[in-house]
Amino acid sequence: MKESSLSRRRFVSFLAVGGLTSLSGCSGLINPCRRADPPKDLMKHPMVQEAWRGVDPAQMWDVHVHLTGTGDSGKGLWLHPSSQQRHHPMRYLATKFFMNGGCVDPKQVDQSYVRRLHALMEAFPSGAKAMLLAFDYAYNESRQLQQEKSHFYTSNSYAAEMAQRYPERFEWIASIHPWRSDAIPALERAAANGAKAVKWLPPSQGIDPANPRCVPFYKALARLELPLLCHTGEEKAVISHSPEDWGEPKRLKLALKHDVKVILAHCATTGHDQNGHPYFDQFIQMMERPAYEGLLFGDISAVVLRNRTKLEIQTLLERTEWHQRMLYGSDYPLPGIVPLISLSRLQGFGFLQASQIEPLRLLREHNPMLFSFVLTRVLRHEGTGFSDQAFHTRKLFP
Repeated sequence: MKESSLSRRRFVSFLAVGGLTSLSGCSGLINPCRRADPPKDLMKHPMVQEAWRGVDPAQMWDVHVHLTGTGDSGKGLWLHPSSQQRHHPMRYLATKFFMNGGCVDPKQVDQSYVRRLHALMEAFPSGAKAMLLAFDYAYNESRQLQQEKSHFYTSNSYAAEMAQRYPERFEWIASIHPWRSDAIPALERAAANGAKAVKWLPPSQGIDPANPRCVPFYKALARLELPLLCHTGEEKAVISHSPEDWGEPKRLKLALKHDVKVILAHCATTGHDQNGHPYFDQFIQMMERPAYEGLLFGDISAVVLRNRTKLEIQTLLERTEWHQRMLYGSDYPLPGIVPLISLSRLQGFGFLQASQIEPLRLLREHNPMLFSFVLTRVLRHEGTGFSDQAFHTRKLFP
């Protein structure tokens, strides 16, 4: 199997076929979960120091940070039972890796996930924040909740509570299915409670962004000046029962038509339409459309994962005229899932130097959030990296 085609799902499938049912002892595959504050000599490394040059930490909000758990705290979290059952090996192993990426304590999953995330953010300069993502259930067109067809759930109230508990490090993003009978009142409550945007993952949540039934919700988003952070591209890591093409960027044109600020998560850097054309081509076409300037943005989280090609990363680096519309995100805890990001592969593409590999590897062992930031800062194609503006994300949120 070519490394460029090794998606998250295929990787987990490979492990499942091999019979791996525990992560213990899997050297090189697991996050060792070292102290969140890296050693002083590593923090003083020229590469780490240089990463902050030109970036104001107070303007750097990581726009894509997952907030999840098993619900063992009894506070607004839910995970599909199959994700915790060994006779569903792909879901079970995916959950194992996801939780290892977040360094959870299996006896206190929900609480330890948040504690670890907060500790990771404390290693950042004062002012830098993580935007915690709520995640709504799937619904059908009859406005009925579809829990069995949902992968996980993170309530808006829980995300808000965590952001209010650690206001110096966290903001939060709501998730509201537009076909809920109470969608607009729920949106207004979220805005009043400090939500900075709304997050959708269409194929997983059963949302067709091009369906006219979304129009009232779009009008409410525009009225409340809340951006829509929407997954674009293929999605294989989360349970989905809806058409894959609901993740096409072009399906969000209806939202743009109603003056919603739309953030295309991951810049549609995976997947192809029914004619075999990359979804990324749609992203390029939409970014090039003058009418969408000021409305359309790209979230660059996860663009360095193994299932992205050199061309996609290279294009994003080269198109410097887009960088003021690029938004940095880590997609945490994915940077803590060791096999998903290959530093040697990025070096082979010419985006990293050999001297950067070891300090980045060490940084990931301690702090995947900081690793993700520094890695994204140091990526270069023929001397061009993401500009400072791509990391000054706070400007987009009210």
